[in-house]
Amino acid sequence: MERAIRLLLGVACVQIAISFVCAAPSAGSAPTVTIVNGTYVGLHNPTYNQDFFLGIPYAQPPLGNLRFNLPASLNTSFTESRVATTYSPECVGYGVCCPPVPAILPITDIWYRSIKSGTKSPRTA
Repeated sequence: MERAIRLLLGVACVQIAISFVCAAPSAGSAPTVTIVNGTYVGLHNPTYNQDFFLGIPYAQPPLGNLRFNLPASLNTSFTESRVATTYSPECVGYGVCCPPVPAILPITDIWYRSIKSGTKSPRTA
C-alpha cells in the first residue's frame, strides 16, 4: 500500500513539474520539459495556447516479475531528448469499442501519461 501511494505521489509530482517547468519557447519551436529522468520534447497547440507532452512513461512495463504487481517506478535516465508528441498505444481491453477490431495485438507496456499544460507566456506567430 505504501509503495502504491509513493508511486501515485511520484506521478503527481511529474505532472506538477511539467506544468511549472515548461519552457515558453519562441514561436515555431517545440516546448521542452526536463524531469528527473531526462528531457522530453512536446508539441504546442496554438488554438488553446497549450503545450502537450504525450505518451510519457511513468513506470516500468509490467513484464516478468512485475506482472500483476503494483507499478514499479521508472528507474532509467537518459541524456538525449525524447519525443513526446504521440499518444501511447491503447491497452487492449480498455476503451476498445465494437469488436471485431482487426489485427489487435495485446499491449502490455501500459504505464504512460499524457500531460497538457498552459504555456507560461503567449506565443506570437
